[in-house]
Amino acid sequence: MPGVAARSLVFACLALHATTFTLSRQEPTIKLPPALASHHSQTADGMKLQSSTIANLQKVIEASQDGIASVVLMGDSTIAGLAGEFLDLTSWWEVYVANDRPQKYHGSEGPIEPGQDWGVDVECPTCTQKRFDVARAAVQRGKAATAKLHSQNCTWAGGIETFAMGEPLRGLLVHRWGFLPEYGEACWQSCMADAMKELKPTAIMWNVGLHLLNHRFDVATCSRRSNPAKYNCGDYQEMVHHGMSQLAFATPTLVWRTTNWVCEPKIIQHNPHLKSDLDMWQLEANRPSLEDKCKLECPKYAEKDCYNWLMNGRATELQYNQSMAAVTQAKTALRGRGEQLYVLDAFKLSRQCCENEVGCDETEDGEHYQGLDAALANELSSIMLNNLWAY
Repeated sequence: MPGVAARSLVFACLALHATTFTLSRQEPTIKLPPALASHHSQTADGMKLQSSTIANLQKVIEASQDGIASVVLMGDSTIAGLAGEFLDLTSWWEVYVANDRPQKYHGSEGPIEPGQDWGVDVECPTCTQKRFDVARAAVQRGKAATAKLHSQNCTWAGGIETFAMGEPLRGLLVHRWGFLPEYGEACWQSCMADAMKELKPTAIMWNVGLHLLNHRFDVATCSRRSNPAKYNCGDYQEMVHHGMSQLAFATPTLVWRTTNWVCEPKIIQHNPHLKSDLDMWQLEANRPSLEDKCKLECPKYAEKDCYNWLMNGRATELQYNQSMAAVTQAKTALRGRGEQLYVLDAFKLSRQCCENEVGCDETEDGEHYQGLDAALANELSSIMLNNLWAY
């Protein structure tokens, strides 16, 4: 599936800028990402989904008090695919970037150093176009959110990119928050909710999931990735509950996107060398020795059941059940405010795809389901529309 690699490249290498610049009075050149634009096969169903998503978002923009609506999409590469669906809807203009990765973030205008941010300079008093007003607000909010995080010794655990959308969605901001536990010290901290309040989002959709799982438990893997041992990562239900309870005060519409079902046949097809590991864990008689080996080579898992953190369907089903219980728990605790909490159920959709007898063409690697992103984006836009109320 060519779109998979294209999307990964786009979100890893979007054109960022190292310094600010002043715009002329003319409308800035906005761009359509070719890799993303070409991802959609222009089938009747695909075009119908896009049209429905655009119509929903237009109504959300119209209902906003200041003519600006925004959505935060937080999570790993599975969320990048969904963000790509939003960017596919129209042209866009990148206006703000913050980099909290451990390495430089390179773009066509130069690198952004770790811990630094960049925002387009839209100080143009004579410019009256709505695009400039939206961009100015986006930069101000982005800088305020980053400052709030950094003032509490927190980071984006990755980075955030803000896009001002073109017609027919002018007035919409898409904040793509690429969050990876590997780049931070925790899966949830209250400072994250504080930062979201500064962004003033119309809706937040978030997920932390696949990056807590490992394909293998050996020295090489665990030296790079032992995320369940980090703060607020090892108790998945509690992590989701904390996030839902605190983010609910940062947005009118809060959506938990469930983690995809890991499709083991597709994983093996994509990475045949993983078959022996998955097969060994399937046999109950093997698990005691595998657990011992895991704890020897991955000492940070000493208090964990490694089998619960293996990249397989069973582990994602555990995450699903625990996260659904956490959402219910948060709704009950929040009482009236719990009405604004929703679930975008990518787990059931991806599992149905994997278990389809004729095969699942919507995923190439068994973890990312790009073929389902258009439907999920449409469902998210429907949730935003159905929950309209003043921020």
